[in-house]
Amino acid sequence: MGQSRDSIVDIRQRLSIVSATLRDEIGLLREHQLVVGQALALFLNQLQSQSAITVNNQIPTNFDLPQQRQLDLYRALREIVTNIFAHSAATTLSLRSITGSESIEIEITDDGVEYLESGATTNYRFGSAGLRERIEAIGGQLSYLRNKSINCYRISIPQ
Repeated sequence: MGQSRDSIVDIRQRLSIVSATLRDEIGLLREHQLVVGQALALFLNQLQSQSAITVNNQIPTNFDLPQQRQLDLYRALREIVTNIFAHSAATTLSLRSITGSESIEIEITDDGVEYLESGATTNYRFGSAGLRERIEAIGGQLSYLRNKSINCYRISIPQ
């Protein structure tokens, strides 16, 4: 019975994440105007209210990017964060960015299990390829590394 209850709790958490994502996407379509940092902060607040993960978000309100690139960047960030909430068993998640004269560097870290050990195996690898393609489509680069007990995604996008 305990395993069934855990499965139900897991399904409810995943449905909450999907629900937050859909609400967010509908809002973006209605607004036709996206500010990456604001939309990400709202999404993180929704997820954090349903999770024990501590979030440290240092992403600025806005990036100086064309609207479509902001939307693509936001969707990629949202997908990374969703994967962390759903698969990593992390207790902390940190997001920060450095804006230089030629590029925007974004770093997303968590203290969860290594992604390939998280139980997301095959599906995760497919999602990771899609993420990489999404970032490359806007001229950026995506990298992932595991350093000791920290997962780290880095996104670099030209200004």
